[in-house]
Amino acid sequence: MNLKSEADVALSLAPADEPSGKRKKARIVLRTLKFEELQDILLKKERVPIGTWMEIQNHRVAFEILRSYMGAYPHNLKAWYNISSETFRDLHLTGLLDSHYKSSPQRFIETFMPCDEWAQLCPWMFVNGCPKNYWNDRANLQRALDTLRKHVGADYDNTRWYTVTIQTFEELKLNGVLVGRFGGSPQLFLQTLMPTDEWDKLLPWMFSTVPSCYWREEKHHRKALDIVRKHVGAESDSKQWYRVTKNMLDSLGLCGLLNLHYDSSPQKFLAALMPKEEWDELWPWMFIMVPNGFWQDTANHLRAVEVVRRHIGADSDLEAWYKLTLHDFKTLGLKTMLINYYSASIHSFIESMAPTEYERLLPWKFYACPRGFWENNSNHHWALNELRKYLKADIDIRNWYGATTDALRSFGLAGMLSLKYNFSVKTFLECNMPSEEWTQLDITKFNTTSAQELWAISEVTNRQDFLLLGADALNRRQVSFGQSHYRWDLVIYHVPSERVGVLELDGEQHFHYDDWAVVHVRDAAKLDCMTRHTPPCCSNVDFIARVSYRQRYRGRSAIEDLLDMIAHDKSHFLCLPEDMDMYTKDGLPRYIGIGPSSSTRCGAPTNATPHLL
Repeated sequence: MNLKSEADVALSLAPADEPSGKRKKARIVLRTLKFEELQDILLKKERVPIGTWMEIQNHRVAFEILRSYMGAYPHNLKAWYNISSETFRDLHLTGLLDSHYKSSPQRFIETFMPCDEWAQLCPWMFVNGCPKNYWNDRANLQRALDTLRKHVGADYDNTRWYTVTIQTFEELKLNGVLVGRFGGSPQLFLQTLMPTDEWDKLLPWMFSTVPSCYWREEKHHRKALDIVRKHVGAESDSKQWYRVTKNMLDSLGLCGLLNLHYDSSPQKFLAALMPKEEWDELWPWMFIMVPNGFWQDTANHLRAVEVVRRHIGADSDLEAWYKLTLHDFKTLGLKTMLINYYSASIHSFIESMAPTEYERLLPWKFYACPRGFWENNSNHHWALNELRKYLKADIDIRNWYGATTDALRSFGLAGMLSLKYNFSVKTFLECNMPSEEWTQLDITKFNTTSAQELWAISEVTNRQDFLLLGADALNRRQVSFGQSHYRWDLVIYHVPSERVGVLELDGEQHFHYDDWAVVHVRDAAKLDCMTRHTPPCCSNVDFIARVSYRQRYRGRSAIEDLLDMIAHDKSHFLCLPEDMDMYTKDGLPRYIGIGPSSSTRCGAPTNATPHLL
């Protein structure tokens, strides 16, 4: 405190025309004024008694008068920001301010205000601004940073720094120091004053404005790539790069970079900055958006066929092409390309992109044949010639007897057999084999399947709501179960309800004849075994559906009606209404007399009332 001494005050009161050595010293008695007393003097604009400001306690009283005048109590400390030299002039305190506090209202307030209150104020917020050379002290700059941190909420959320703008500095009256010391750059202010580890966590491009010429340096582009890599999780899984989209880059504040340097293309951004070997492992078509004109380049189609070849293993096994399905194209992100450029035809794709390989393949061994393939009779003859080699019937004609439905199915000809020959292998051979070869064969040696079984297989495979999991006529091993190797006629799957069931086509022996008791015991044992064992083609059986020999006269319609029942009825056992008297409630065939009439054997229904057990 720079207070004048008593002698100095006395000397200043001596007449001016007397030599200084002869001036009379006035005797002054220092006294502390009360609040009301000093306030009354100041409000009446009277001169304060001589020597009043030589007493420090009177300064404190003046401070309390100022607090009351400004209304700057602890709950409203910001009222101090409005104090100025004019305030002191209005209260006739200019002499006090000028003589003892270098004309600085802030210096006066700081002297008498409690430390905890002063710490809540920002000196630069006062109307007269902060004291001269205030910003030369780095501690004051740090205080400004802390005030800014609390103001934007960055003390609990680091990303709130991105909301800092020039307007934010203006709100806190820090625009002066921002312009004077940091070139008007909020980012330079933060970078200079923040701890290095805290600044390094921030992304400069996430602020409302990017520093001038920031994106001219490639290191900043690579830093952006590293941020994207971490954001999508591509550090441990390269497939996560496919999630990168323009919207994602926009959300990371990289819209400007993308537009200025990479034609708004996320793929160009990645291709330019990623290591070449890493980029080459990615498939551009797997991104959500394929670059414009990408598939108009034949080189991209060739790259696609190479990816498909490796995916299915056709690079080491030519026959692996037969495993290729539309699902593979979907998995590899090539379904749209296949539809738009190859009419969704796998054959067209391979024939166009791998013609040498396609010439060595058999079209019918694929998941599906080319459209209209079997309408051409020459393809039937081609299939017969290839089947001859497959069965080695060109070496020994007796090998033709191995041409079963199962054999043709494994050779990929089940579709043709169903579509053109009603599942009859003999009809296929007879229609396409040279007559001199056919006459050498004994047709009784070919394996046969009942028409009812063939109808059932055809109906199930032709419906979209059912899948055929296995059939005795096609592959016995798939429908066999238990130690006694029982077999189901068909195992089917109802897609909408996700239920697996068996479809039994019961002949006369299950209901008639002298050996009925033996068959009945086997039927009962088969149902009992079903509760403990399942065939290889399924893991469980939810229902059993049966149709009797009496429905043969109806042909396919009986099978179709039973499938409709399965689709709408979730019972464990199902049969047609006309067959209700043929089975127990558990699905076990009943005994119906000594034997069917001749008309029933031929397929006509019987009107006789059955004898029930």
